[in-house]
Amino acid sequence: MRKFRRNSQINKTIGTIFVILTLTLITIGFAYSIWQETINIQTTLNMAEFKILIQDYNITLTTQMPLDNHILELTGTITPGQTIWTGIIIKNNGTTPATITYEITTNNKAIWDTYFTHNEYFYGPYTTDPPPEVWNNSPTLPPTEGLSTPPELPAENNLVTWQNITLSDTPTEAFTIEITVAYTATFSSWTDTVYVKYTLTLPTP
Repeated sequence: MRKFRRNSQINKTIGTIFVILTLTLITIGFAYSIWQETINIQTTLNMAEFKILIQDYNITLTTQMPLDNHILELTGTITPGQTIWTGIIIKNNGTTPATITYEITTNNKAIWDTYFTHNEYFYGPYTTDPPPEVWNNSPTLPPTEGLSTPPELPAENNLVTWQNITLSDTPTEAFTIEITVAYTATFSSWTDTVYVKYTLTLPTP
C-alpha cells in the first residue's frame, strides 16, 4: 500500500513537471513567434526639391525660348561698336537655398578675346517681382548698385541679372560666333543650370 502511494506521488510530480515544461515551451514559442513577426512602419519623408528656371527675359535680339525655361536662345546680327543687352530673372523654384555661379564659353575664343567685351550685373534677391527700376528700363542698364558677383538665392526668390556684350569697332572680316553663358545653382551635391545662348553674325563690312 505504501509503495502504491509513493508511486502515485511520483507520477503526480512527473505530471506537474511535464505540465510546467509544456507551458514553458508554449510560452517561449509564442514569444519567439511574436519576436519574429515583421513590423511595418509607415512614415512620410519630405525630400528637398532643387530647381531653377528662367522666369522672364528682356533682350534686344530675336529670341526663341524652349518650353522648359532652362535655355534662352538669341540670334541676330551685330555691327561694330554695338552693345547687346540681355536681362533674365532666375527663379529658385526649389525648397533649398542655392549658390549661383556663371561661366562664359564660346566656339571661337580668338574672336571673343580680340573683339568682344562683356559685363555682368546682379540684383536681388527678391521675394516678389523685381522693382521696375531694376527690370523695366532696358537697354539703358545697369541701374546703380548692381553686384558683380551673384548673391545666394533663397528658396522661392528671384535674382535679376543683366549682361551686355559689346563688339569693338575694329573687326575687318565677317564672322559668326556662338556664345553660351551658363548660370549654375548649387546646393550640397545638387546642381541645376540655365543658359543664355547667342548666335551672333557680323555681316561683311
